[in-house]
Amino acid sequence: MNDRVELSKGLALKKMEKFKFGLEKDKGFTYHHGIRVGKLALKLKNIIGIKDNLDELIEVGGIFHDIGKGSEPHNEFGAQITKEILKDLYSEDELNIIYDIVFYHNQRKKGNFPYYIKIIQDADMIDHYGVTGLWLDFSRVKDNGFSLNEFLEINDSEDNIQFHNNKVDLLNYDFSKKELETRIEIQRNIAKLFKRESCGDLLIDDFKNMGAIFNESL
Repeated sequence: MNDRVELSKGLALKKMEKFKFGLEKDKGFTYHHGIRVGKLALKLKNIIGIKDNLDELIEVGGIFHDIGKGSEPHNEFGAQITKEILKDLYSEDELNIIYDIVFYHNQRKKGNFPYYIKIIQDADMIDHYGVTGLWLDFSRVKDNGFSLNEFLEINDSEDNIQFHNNKVDLLNYDFSKKELETRIEIQRNIAKLFKRESCGDLLIDDFKNMGAIFNESL
């Protein structure tokens, strides 16, 4: 266990509790999203085959990448406060790398960024899809006052399908694109079952064949 990473997690959690987009509003989603993004980024780095000593800084950059949420542009605000929060833990050179990760995490296809920024960009996008993506959709439906039928209609629309497909083109690495395509397909398959359930259909056969449904996505 890396002590600096654990201390960084504690500092991120403490700071995010004070923001309107933090724990009070979303029950900790943004903080835990950051934890997952840091872990996903390291897994992507390993699969891509990049070997260096930046793992810790990449993980911490992932943890802090959305810490500015609620104060837009959140990437700029987040980068500034991240540097201040971590100044006693990391050197100036290390802070500059973490700062750049936070600052550029949402600037996809807007520059020739170093790999450690691009894998955070990919991990951030990937974490918004799959079963997590469906949960986020349900949360937005509730927040915006949509009915179940309205949600299903929007979810099935061509515009919505194209919107999500376009996200794949924003990613930087082929493996990231495959992972995102897989999560989008899983999300759609679950939504299809949800639609059938909402129409009063029986799902016992679908449950028995659940493995086949997901194998089509993998």
